[in-house]
Amino acid sequence: MNISGAGEEVVAATGNGRVDISGTTGTVKASTGNGRVTIEGAEGRVDASTGNGAVRVATSSGPVSASSGSGDIEVSIKRLDQSPDMAFSTGNGRVELLLPAGFGAEVEAGTGNGEVTTDFPIQVRGRLDPSRLRGRIGSGGGRLTISSGNGDIALRRAP
Repeated sequence: MNISGAGEEVVAATGNGRVDISGTTGTVKASTGNGRVTIEGAEGRVDASTGNGAVRVATSSGPVSASSGSGDIEVSIKRLDQSPDMAFSTGNGRVELLLPAGFGAEVEAGTGNGEVTTDFPIQVRGRLDPSRLRGRIGSGGGRLTISSGNGDIALRRAP
């Protein structure tokens, strides 16, 4: 399924097959039971999910939430006007988030088999553990929850 240049709200779902959405001005909700989900150039909130496949989201403004039963999650957010709650989870795959330099959130990230890394200075709560991270980035704000059953988690700061 391909959708391009849609307006205020896009809701796209398929039981089997990939979903590609680009150039939207409003919220996007995209899901598939089996296949890749790719969203590019969204200007509003994005919720993306797949039972089996990768999720790739590039937005000009967030927030974003994404999940995959088995597949990598890659998200790039250029700007966040607030500190919203966001959640990312995969049963098997890595999660990589590219976030704006001034990003702030209460973070809880964990992986069953892998490492959690961050480019952001973080005020850690609890003990240091390479597979778990709990703390505050910047001045805090919304809640950022990230999990992977098997894969690395990386929080990257945009240049």
